[in-house]
Order: sequence, then C-alpha cells, then structure tokens
Amino acid sequence: YQASPAFEYLYEPLAIPALFQKVRACMTQSAVALNRAYPRDLTLPDLAVHIDDLLERFQNRALGDTIFRVGRDLPRKLEKNDRLIGAMLLAETRGCPCDLLAEAVVAACHFRAKDEHQQLFPADAAFAANDFPRGLTHILTQVCHLAPEHPAEAAVMAAITAKYRLTA
Repeated sequence: YQASPAFEYLYEPLAIPALFQKVRACMTQSAVALNRAYPRDLTLPDLAVHIDDLLERFQNRALGDTIFRVGRDLPRKLEKNDRLIGAMLLAETRGCPCDLLAEAVVAACHFRAKDEHQQLFPADAAFAANDFPRGLTHILTQVCHLAPEHPAEAAVMAAITAKYRLTA
C-alpha cells in the first residue's frame, strides 16, 4: 500500500524487485528471531522455505489476494502478541535486528487500503479516526499495549519511534 495506494493485489508490489527483497528481508528478521528462540524446532533453512512458499503464494496472480485483505484489521495486527510487534519483541529479547520490522509497523500505522466498495475495514476506520490522530505514543501504548517500563518493550518503542521520525 505504501508503495502505491493504487495497487490492489499483493503480486503488484512484489513484482518490483526492490520491494520484494525488502519484504523478504523483513520476514527473515522474524525468522532469525524465531530460530534463536526455538533452534531445535525452527531451523533457518526450514523457515527460509516457509518464507519462499508464502512469497510465492503472494505473487500468484490466480489467487487474487488483495492488499486490503492481508493488511486490514490494524488494531489486531498491531497488538504486542501479534505478527509485527510480537516479532519485534522476540527479536529484541533474542538480540536480533528488527529495523525492517519497525518499518513495517510504521507502514501499518499509515495503512488505509480500501475494499472493492472503497470502504476501510471498520476497525481500520476507527483506528484512522480515533487512534492515529493521537500520535505514535498513543498507538504504541494503547493499541500495541507496549509498556515503557519494560526494557524490551521500551526498546521496541524506541526503534519504531526512530523509523516513524524518518517518515514524518
């Protein structure tokens, strides 16, 4: 969505080599953290195969997977136990880089893709109207439920804030 709000399908931005590589690198940051947390169960080669499989499916035009469907429901996806913040916390506690994940969180904060009727997902409309205008600190503490008194959560907040300032 950030590359072009005109894109409708996942295969469109993934056809751009630089975006494809950035998405793959971001997913790899999560994979490295998962491997460090569960080295016997989640090997890096197995996780790389999983990433490649996901990206192959995302690039499949026949599936018609939309950016709206994959990105919608920001309040859930920004929860600290979900895919973005959860991956960052795992990376932080395992000493892994998470800068690309922080960029993904910032991108999620700005996500406004609409469905085929030109409507935002209801939870995303509420986020855009009520949470986003209150600023990043509100989003991080009230939507993501991060607590600055916890060192790992404070580090994640700082990483996201640093990336957010670069986009402002």
